[in-house]
Amino acid sequence: MNTVNAVNNERCENMLKRLTPDIEMKCQQIRENKHEKFMARLFAILCAMVLIVPCVLIVVGISIWTILIPVAVLSVVFLIVYAVIFSFGGNENEQIQ
Repeated sequence: MNTVNAVNNERCENMLKRLTPDIEMKCQQIRENKHEKFMARLFAILCAMVLIVPCVLIVVGISIWTILIPVAVLSVVFLIVYAVIFSFGGNENEQIQ
């Protein structure tokens, strides 16, 4: 009885070793499919928001320019500050080396 169980266990382990790469490949495919579905849903939601948000702003009476001008100014300020910070950081790294 013990030898039968040992043989069955050995067969199961061998089968599992042979099937492990296929199982991993299938799991990877499932993960990729889930990621693709998530990205497709996210894209659809963002497309809907691009259409809905300006319409809602117009209905409420808020001009899009009142939102875009401050965002544009903040973006320019961020780029300038970003460049200044990393230009100083680069000089410190050069001195260390």
